[in-house]
Amino acid sequence: MHAVVLSWMMLLGAPGNTNENWAAAMFETTSHNFDTVMKGSKTEFEFVFTNKYNEDVEIASVTSSSQSTTPSFTRGPIKTWQKDTVKIAVDTKRFEGQKDATITIRFSKPFPMDVQLHSSVLIRSAAAMFDDTSHHFGTVMKGSKTEFEFVFTNEYNEDVEIASVTSSCQCTMPSFTRGPIKTSDKGSVKIAVDTKRFEGNKDATITVRFSKPFPMEVQLHSYVVIRSDVAVNPGVVFFGTISQGKTSEIPVRVNCVGRPNWKIQDVQSTCGFLSVKLKETGRNYNQVSYQMTVILKENAPTGRFSEFLELVSNDPDPKNQRFPVQVEGVIRQPLMVNPSPLSFGLVEVGKTVQKVVVVEGEEAFKILDIRSETPCISASIRKVKESRYLVTMQYTPKEAGKLQGSLEIITNVDGEMQTPLDFAGRIVKREAPKVTAPLSEPEKVPTSVTDSVKTPPPAGRILLPPKP
Repeated sequence: MHAVVLSWMMLLGAPGNTNENWAAAMFETTSHNFDTVMKGSKTEFEFVFTNKYNEDVEIASVTSSSQSTTPSFTRGPIKTWQKDTVKIAVDTKRFEGQKDATITIRFSKPFPMDVQLHSSVLIRSAAAMFDDTSHHFGTVMKGSKTEFEFVFTNEYNEDVEIASVTSSCQCTMPSFTRGPIKTSDKGSVKIAVDTKRFEGNKDATITVRFSKPFPMEVQLHSYVVIRSDVAVNPGVVFFGTISQGKTSEIPVRVNCVGRPNWKIQDVQSTCGFLSVKLKETGRNYNQVSYQMTVILKENAPTGRFSEFLELVSNDPDPKNQRFPVQVEGVIRQPLMVNPSPLSFGLVEVGKTVQKVVVVEGEEAFKILDIRSETPCISASIRKVKESRYLVTMQYTPKEAGKLQGSLEIITNVDGEMQTPLDFAGRIVKREAPKVTAPLSEPEKVPTSVTDSVKTPPPAGRILLPPKP
């Protein structure tokens, strides 16, 4: 009686098991998440399956629920224990954003059955490379230096190159980084507003056209209001290059025409190493004049700086009360490291890459040590002269991912001064040569009812047991 019950189970299949369940069991995985990819990047995946039936398996058709995802498959019969694939390719050039797809596979042999596979991907546009895609200058004075730099980082595994940059307004002139930009390296699109020739509301759309890794466009936007009645000279307060710990002063003239009651009530800044002296130098029925002395204090940090002073006037319109004045300069540190930051670019797992940086000082010095918490990185030192060293950095990554780290160069300057060096890169898996493994012999199909009931077959079909 017991054997009879088991025979009916074989014929009808165990409760909850269908042809589709058994067909899906042939696949190593039935879903794949690509996570986040860049627009235009190659985005493919293979769903691998093994024919575990004791008869040929054949796919009749494969369809996708999304136009963004195109499937392909091997036509013709697939023998028992033979492996095959259903491949999907996501069109990241035409589509962007979140793209999910359901792949429906229809088998015609050994009997009609369907299997559904699923994929998910978030496609980031080229604009995602940019730190900012718009900039508001606010209200600026006529003749003032009005510039901004749109910085971007190459997040592709191939070189990025800009073909051209155009502006929708003659008031705004763009310039850009020319030549190929390696993986993880930075580039920029810089805009300069001509506040001498133009005035009023001036908005511009900057169109950036890339030629590599494939043709694509990004649109940037700028907004500015240029006041014609207030002028500053010079248009930018530029200190040039100053040694660390030194102070400097630059006089600036501010004039307002046609506003005899106009006043500068305050000068504000969030910068801790700048201060200002303000003096009214003239006032008549047509013009008001001020002299503003901008002071660079000794606590200015090393490196290039670009700060703003904000002049606060008594204008009755709140939108016109504040005027920015740009302050720029370079504070030279005792030691200079070049290049800084350092880019390793694209590196394969297991491969060794070397980069050389120059450490140079105004006076003779010694490098005492180089420290970093980043694994798999080492450094060697070669002295060129008493005030100049070459540091060779060697990196051998062990796993794929994003490289982001820093090291400290310890010298005898001012005791034991630590000079930081940041570095970055992208680590990718090394592509192994494809090797076709020979098919193993299928195991013998169980014939006894007791053996078969461990994995009940659907509708009388026998699903071969897994290999040991």
